[in-house]
Amino acid sequence: MNLLIRHIFLALAILIGLNSKAQDSDYQISFEQARNYLLEGHTDKALPILKGIADKFPSNANVNYLLGVCYTEEDIITKQSIYHLEKAAQNVSLDYSPSSYLEKRAPVFVYYFLVVAYSQNRMCEKAVESFYKFQDNYTKGNEDYYIEDAKSWAEKCAAMEFENDSSNMVAVDTVNKAELPKEDLKITTKEVNYTTSSPIYAVQVGAFSRFVPVYDFNGLKNVEAFMDHNNTLRYVIGRFTFLRQAETLLEVVKEAGYGDAFIVDVNKERKFSQEVISVNNESIKRKKVIKEMGVDFSVQIGAFKDSIPASLAAKYLSVEGIKERMQENLTILTSGSFKTYKEAIRYKEQLLDLGIPGAFVVAFKEDKKIALTDEIVKSSQ
Repeated sequence: MNLLIRHIFLALAILIGLNSKAQDSDYQISFEQARNYLLEGHTDKALPILKGIADKFPSNANVNYLLGVCYTEEDIITKQSIYHLEKAAQNVSLDYSPSSYLEKRAPVFVYYFLVVAYSQNRMCEKAVESFYKFQDNYTKGNEDYYIEDAKSWAEKCAAMEFENDSSNMVAVDTVNKAELPKEDLKITTKEVNYTTSSPIYAVQVGAFSRFVPVYDFNGLKNVEAFMDHNNTLRYVIGRFTFLRQAETLLEVVKEAGYGDAFIVDVNKERKFSQEVISVNNESIKRKKVIKEMGVDFSVQIGAFKDSIPASLAAKYLSVEGIKERMQENLTILTSGSFKTYKEAIRYKEQLLDLGIPGAFVVAFKEDKKIALTDEIVKSSQ
């Protein structure tokens, strides 16, 4: 929160009175702490804080909304998610402000999470009703991923209910008449183990109960997919050592239209231990990265120390296959992986034509940057 807004809040508190000021300050601190945990994906840490706030302000729709979101992420399914989300749904606004602790209304996303909560608790008719409300109020249209995922939740709930009792089948053919997958997808994952115990920050741009190809995220490149123990697929961009680096990328991603993106620690969250490699024996990415034990040629498009410039973070949206490589105190961003120097040169020229200035070819061996000598160049011919 910037200094000007802090001064405004301070002036308002003085006008209201000392006791009110102290109460507002306590509320603000607790709320912003919970919100920061949510931005980092730590719903388990945000949950007890929000429960304490809700005990004092039970009618606050925003608090009930965030509390309901936390409950939908819990390992144990509970109707507490429904209880709080239904309370939040009583005060929904299209002008919802997610960054203000003074916000007492809920966003239209309350209907999305109600679909999830109802589906988790096998209340499928209500899940479909909530889907309709979300579809009617969400302004991004039926092709949006959240619309598609809400629809998938409702349909799977109905399918499971039909298997248990066909007389109680919920009609979901009116939900855009989407069909369930005709066959199960064969998703191959690999366990991710980092060499450091320190946090590795990324930006999560989506979490769905169905598979979405990484290249289907409009306006985004370098999206990676992970599968958690509940078979939820989570999509992230970037892997950074410092939180402020991820914060810069988060701003760029939000400006690209993904306003609900948030920061996660992929090194500690159990949700990011299994990286998706292929679906039905095909790579989830259009372009396969060449992995060789020998020299690997790539194109360097930038480097930074502690903080990444916004102009460099924006390249995550336009350049495919960005990889972060740590070299001493620098983070080097490269794109592409090639067997020969000539291939890398051609790719560098393509990046320059696309308006990516300063790109140049570099060489790596076993993921360590090495000098690009004439001998190495000739040996790749």
